[in-house]
Amino acid sequence: MSRLTPGGDFGLDEPETIPAVWGKGELVLWAEGEGLMILAEQGLGKTTIAQQLTLSMIGVRADALLGLTVKQATGPVLYLAMDRPRQAARSLSRMIGEADRTALNERLVVWRGPLPLDITASPQALADWAQEVAPGCSVIVADSVKDFAPGLAKDEVGAALNLAWQEVIARGIDLLLLHHPRKDSEGKPSLNAAYGSTWLTAGLGSVIQLTGARGAAEVKLHHVKQPSEIVGPWVVEHDYASGTSVRGIGSVEDYLLLKFTDPSPQTVQTVAEGMGMSEKSARARLEKLVEAGKVIKTEPVQTADGRSPAVYTLRVA
Repeated sequence: MSRLTPGGDFGLDEPETIPAVWGKGELVLWAEGEGLMILAEQGLGKTTIAQQLTLSMIGVRADALLGLTVKQATGPVLYLAMDRPRQAARSLSRMIGEADRTALNERLVVWRGPLPLDITASPQALADWAQEVAPGCSVIVADSVKDFAPGLAKDEVGAALNLAWQEVIARGIDLLLLHHPRKDSEGKPSLNAAYGSTWLTAGLGSVIQLTGARGAAEVKLHHVKQPSEIVGPWVVEHDYASGTSVRGIGSVEDYLLLKFTDPSPQTVQTVAEGMGMSEKSARARLEKLVEAGKVIKTEPVQTADGRSPAVYTLRVA
């Protein structure tokens, strides 16, 4: 595919709504053709979120995560389990069953351990190797950045990795990177919290950061670099037993705010579908907001066709 484009086409043919790998409307956490980094200390769920995204992209899980749509990959997903692959395998096993084996074998390729090449030696090295080991791959998930090369704090290493990532993206392969923050970042959300050279994040379209206590079921998601509108911050609740993450109670309030001008009624079912959570979870969170006086609940009424569902509306002063 030629990368030369007439200037008018380049400047005028972008769609009004950003095409998203993970997003909905203007709320985009991962734009097509722009890399995403999930930044978090150990034990905050970055691998859990990355694996849920992976399973959604290959059609093994629902096509939504945290209330945002996940686009199905057009080709195999290449998962680079460079950091503690046995642990990554145990994490994935929570989310799948024997019935998923065929789909996983057909659509997901996993590399275990360090890569057999120095991707800083040539900008084309990573993309060439990925297309060799996973022909037709459309997504690369890298767990994690620290395992690509030593010396991440050096600008020459960061610049070389950025070039490798840009080559991957230029070939139409979407890129998801998992990374750790600096030790002195103190858990504060910031693009500067990413460990290493500034070039590691400079070429990416989006960076999200998870903060909280290690191993906690509830963490906070911050959108510290955006391709469009800022998403969140959100409370994210992890169910580590099943490897499932949902947006927390505060996020239901945010969701209702987004839907405030929508003429369609918001019910337990619509909120559950929009948030990517079970109806049981949606109902519990909505009722807590009603008890807190933040949401108005219109009780069900009997109609000729049966009993209509309760409707929930955000209370706006």
